[in-house]
Amino acid sequence: MKEEIVRRALKAGILLTPGLLETLDEKKLEEMIKEAKQKDKAVLTEREKPSKSKLIIKVKRVVPKEKLKPEDFTKYYNNKYEGIKKLLLKKLDAVSINKLRESYDEISVIGMVREPTSRGFVLEDPTGEIEVISNKEPEADDVIGVKGTTREGKLMEREIILPDIPLDYKSKKIRNLTLLLTTSLTDKARPLIQTTNFTLIPKLEDETLNEKEKEQMITEFTNPTWIIISGPEDEMNILVYRPEEEIEQKQAIDYLRKRHLSPKRNKVSGPDDYFFIGQVPDILWLISPKKFLENYKGVTIISFEAPDAARVNLGTREVEFKQVL
Repeated sequence: MKEEIVRRALKAGILLTPGLLETLDEKKLEEMIKEAKQKDKAVLTEREKPSKSKLIIKVKRVVPKEKLKPEDFTKYYNNKYEGIKKLLLKKLDAVSINKLRESYDEISVIGMVREPTSRGFVLEDPTGEIEVISNKEPEADDVIGVKGTTREGKLMEREIILPDIPLDYKSKKIRNLTLLLTTSLTDKARPLIQTTNFTLIPKLEDETLNEKEKEQMITEFTNPTWIIISGPEDEMNILVYRPEEEIEQKQAIDYLRKRHLSPKRNKVSGPDDYFFIGQVPDILWLISPKKFLENYKGVTIISFEAPDAARVNLGTREVEFKQVL
């Protein structure tokens, strides 16, 4: 009976603690599965710290659409535009492109970069498009704010605004909690498990783990995946993403400045924009060959993959790299 409950829970993406398993019956399990599906495809996991104070862990995974239609791409880019636009409107007063008029006074617009030109780039929003005269080179599909003046139907750029991390963002911490981040769990990595509260491992290669070790791990990841950890005093967000190519620190910071993971167009997985960074992540874990550690406006950026692992103290934000192969 218990084995069947555990099997069904794992299939639904719900991780059970021993204490919860003791009190769980089929009816309650069905309610949990239904709730997990309704809450933005997030699954709820409960953990206990040594002090027995509760941790609640939500895992938000991508649910890609099997076969995309042309309208799915249209909805995706509309969702991307609207999501980032809301962030930019907190930083500037903008008008739609179709309301631009000849003016020597500075005016602001928000749009998506369509393509470069010999003198700048084309910016578009749902109402129209305009050529921006600029020596800057934003990438296609970037959603940006532009301040400038208009001349002969062109927008003369004075400043480009990105949504970025807000200045009033306060980095969060959870005391007495340590994570192990790894993509390869071997015998050499096993001692690290004993020095952490739980492990995030996107690809489990070692199937000889005991039940206690399995309970301390989150293994089912998509690209991207959000881990939301709620402790007694605070809540932290961890964003896990595997870029398509090896990236440098500047590109990692650009993800946060643009508030978007900016995948290539062939990586769009459906009408929902899973790559939009709506919430500010406290930790951004990039699974990439280039190993680096960066702090950007309170966000801890960690980039590595096997043979390395990282032990992260969520109380101090200290990160210690270890080799596990």
